[in-house]
Amino acid sequence: MDEFTMPCPKKVMHDKKVPLTNCSIIMGELGFLIVIGINQICVFYSLLMAVYTSKFRL
Repeated sequence: MDEFTMPCPKKVMHDKKVPLTNCSIIMGELGFLIVIGINQICVFYSLLMAVYTSKFRL
């Protein structure tokens, strides 16, 4: 757990010294939202396929 949790605070401390802090935060949030969106699309598509296959069997 420590190996995964330790680099994050150091990265945050480093970003505070960089002038493009807001830009990096926005890019990080955009990437995070894009990943969540892709996951939701995959889940929605798999649910659609499950419903379609169940209706096709009936």
